[in-house]
Amino acid sequence: MARVFITGSSDGIGLHAAQRLIEKGHRVTLHARNEDRAADTRSAAPGAEEVLIADLRSISAIKQLADDANATGTFDAIIHNAGIGYGGTSSRETTSDGISAVFSVNTLAPYILTCLMEKPKSRILFMSSDSHYGGDETLKKCTTSHSYGNSKLHDVMLANAFARRWSDVQSVSMHPGWVRTKMGGAAPGTTDEPAKVLAEWAVGEGSMAKLPSGAFFTTSGQEQAHSGAGNVQKQEELLSICKEVSGVEVSTTLSTMSKETYGFATKKGVDWSKYTQFRPAYPKSYFDDIFNYHSRKPEAGLSVVHDVGAGAGIASAGLAQRFDKVIVSDPNEVYVSAARQNLIQESGLPESQFVFLKETAEASSVEAGSVDFITACESILYTDVAVAFEEFHRQLRPGGTFMVSYYTRPPILGNETAAQAWNSLFQILSGKTERHASPGCGSC
Repeated sequence: MARVFITGSSDGIGLHAAQRLIEKGHRVTLHARNEDRAADTRSAAPGAEEVLIADLRSISAIKQLADDANATGTFDAIIHNAGIGYGGTSSRETTSDGISAVFSVNTLAPYILTCLMEKPKSRILFMSSDSHYGGDETLKKCTTSHSYGNSKLHDVMLANAFARRWSDVQSVSMHPGWVRTKMGGAAPGTTDEPAKVLAEWAVGEGSMAKLPSGAFFTTSGQEQAHSGAGNVQKQEELLSICKEVSGVEVSTTLSTMSKETYGFATKKGVDWSKYTQFRPAYPKSYFDDIFNYHSRKPEAGLSVVHDVGAGAGIASAGLAQRFDKVIVSDPNEVYVSAARQNLIQESGLPESQFVFLKETAEASSVEAGSVDFITACESILYTDVAVAFEEFHRQLRPGGTFMVSYYTRPPILGNETAAQAWNSLFQILSGKTERHASPGCGSC
């Protein structure tokens, strides 16, 4: 039987989904805003394992709720269902924390709980709405905005942000439909269908449980979300805003991850303490040369660099000295977390300067035409080169640069003319290459 946690479950869709789960023998922990509502919830769902109490308009109460939830054990599924700001729950309240109550309940609460609660074993859902299509993806003054649509766009962005971080958890968002609840008022629909879909999804049943992580869906199936929800830079900006307001950040330490960590090949383990200790460093001259080459171009920009196959972020640290924003991507979740730890926690670089992505070189979420410089340090050989090059071309701005580097001279196979030209070029540049290769990296 599954263990499920549902916020905002004292009435409406949350309660009705919980009742369905309890009827099937699942262990459900519910949430109510105050003791009176908790008493009503216990009466309506007597089989609930727990009914936790927290007013999500308070940051301290949200943090306490995370502690209380963790005390009950790890959940298989978490449903961030609590919400206000529409219909009978419309609000223009500013909380004692100095933020909009709508932002606190709809955006900040799911963020804090996701950061502080134990990661669910299987899935997590951020309840959104079709109102998110009218949301403002610029995030301007979002902490004081009373806009329901803005907050529901935030929920889709949060689902996408955690989908990128957690490869082993399905992170999704949902529009339940316009139904008769305290929020929906005299809507034409009932809670039956969304409660059914939600309950099935929570235990891995039904078609929604098979959707890709990051999906936005309705009771009918997956739908295309607001285009701004997929903007990775804006997702990261929202996380930074939530961190600044709450003092809570997404956990990045390796201790929170699976003990079974992987290196270059998914079947071979890596001792990370030894890897970062003995991996060759890049000399200052390495970055000087590539920066000087790039900056000679009339259209060259110095805003965004993408370190592809970044591993533990060793090259990213040097790139951060030259570019305003560094996108750090790798298909391996452990590498991405190690890079975040090395760059921010240990090196002390500002988190706002980085975007961390768990993704392949061949299928990147980076916006087209948004990158000034792309580097693949010791990683291009792990890609489908033809597909990856098309992807790099898509990302680069006019005047952009793509650079590949290796520890040694890589051979060219299957093209004799190219191999001869390459060998001749290497001989011409060999003095320069050896100077780089001695500390640990050759550039070409």
